[in-house]
Amino acid sequence: MPVTTSLHARHDPIETDTLVVGAGPQALTVLARWACHRPSSVERLVVADPSGSWMHAWNDQFRRQRIDALRSPGVHHPDPDLMAFVHRHPDRCPTDHSSARRRSASHRGPLRRPETTAFAEFSRDLIERTGLSRRIVAGTVAELRAIDDPTRQRRWSALLDDGTAVIARRVVWAGNPRRQRVPT
Repeated sequence: MPVTTSLHARHDPIETDTLVVGAGPQALTVLARWACHRPSSVERLVVADPSGSWMHAWNDQFRRQRIDALRSPGVHHPDPDLMAFVHRHPDRCPTDHSSARRRSASHRGPLRRPETTAFAEFSRDLIERTGLSRRIVAGTVAELRAIDDPTRQRRWSALLDDGTAVIARRVVWAGNPRRQRVPT
């Protein structure tokens, strides 16, 4: 479900410290750590994604391909706390042999791979907890140019496909080139 923010309702350029292009797992991982170490800086960033919501393409691909569990164990996730996912489900993440016999409702197999529904819920909570849900705008970056101003440091001008301009001190690329990659 797309998130609409007051950031996108503006007709004048959006001025920000950092523009992040893409709202998938890579962007979430980087920004969750950023928010952990520099929480006040979250209010000075804008995330642009065509869907206007976090993890949209990721969740859609898993749904369309009917993937019910991730390839990686529960310790591989975007939260800065390496054990956050496991701690969130303590009664469902066996850590000793006696509890290993219990079937986990959120994890699969001996590697305790998270089910995609549990991972999606965990990611949504992380996005809310860090304040990142309020920083996203719907749009594709159609053009990106450096602004050289001798009186200021270099800045970037990003033009979104709806005509919205974003002026940023730095740009972080976390997008998907969407090129088909077929194994040989």
